[in-house]
Amino acid sequence: MPPLLLINGWAGVALDWGGLPRLLSGKSSRVVITFDPRGLGSSLKVFLDSGTTSTQSATTMAFDANDVLNTYFDSLDLKGEERTADVMGISMGGMVAQELTTLCSVRKLILGCTTPGGSKSNPPLHPPKDGEFFNVFNDWKNDGSKKDASIASEFLFKVLGESHCSSRTGKIMLCRMVDRFVESRREMGSNGGSEGVIAQLPTLKHFDGTDILKSISCEEVMIMHGVDDGVVPFGNAGTMRDLIGTAKSRVVEFEEGSGHFFFITKAKETVEHINRFLK
Repeated sequence: MPPLLLINGWAGVALDWGGLPRLLSGKSSRVVITFDPRGLGSSLKVFLDSGTTSTQSATTMAFDANDVLNTYFDSLDLKGEERTADVMGISMGGMVAQELTTLCSVRKLILGCTTPGGSKSNPPLHPPKDGEFFNVFNDWKNDGSKKDASIASEFLFKVLGESHCSSRTGKIMLCRMVDRFVESRREMGSNGGSEGVIAQLPTLKHFDGTDILKSISCEEVMIMHGVDDGVVPFGNAGTMRDLIGTAKSRVVEFEEGSGHFFFITKAKETVEHINRFLK
């Protein structure tokens, strides 16, 4: 059974997956790999030492993800066709996952709440048009302050969705996630502010996976998206399916109230769909 590599979205670190990796491992003993992208969490030092504070792209992040996979394969001394993985990327991580398919052998690909980018994006992806959301981390200090908690709350409210956060369960989840978001980053010792997050923004602005999707070599692609996604509109799911072709791809549609982070608000359903798909 190939390992499953999870690639998080903008501003996300490995801990933000919550219990999903454990649930996906489950009784199958599947190896689930998570990592902190360059510039965030435990990978901040690599980012600062590299001096590439303004050159992040889906391509550079895909090379990093490929290095993560190669480290795993090398640890087991795997060769040839054994060096194959299943990959799931959500939001910006879905863009990185598309690029990753051009660098290594990906058996099955899961694209969650993401976009093909370029002129096919619905609407065309252009972060500066949504300044409030994409500038939310500009004042992040990573000092556990009330200001950081307010920033985390604003970000998580947007990605979880107003409908979900308006419910009693959603309000409790939001509070817990805000605390974990702030505390986990502080405990990582990621001194400094928002350089790593801001450096990822060019990826959101310039990514175009149209040609990649048209010629993708994976066995099968599952596209997962919430119908009321307030960050990346649901229409992108159908656009990606059409680019890949219906013979090789399918769309899993999550009902109203799932928001952008469907894998958190609809965790049980998400795990069931993924486990069936990866068999």
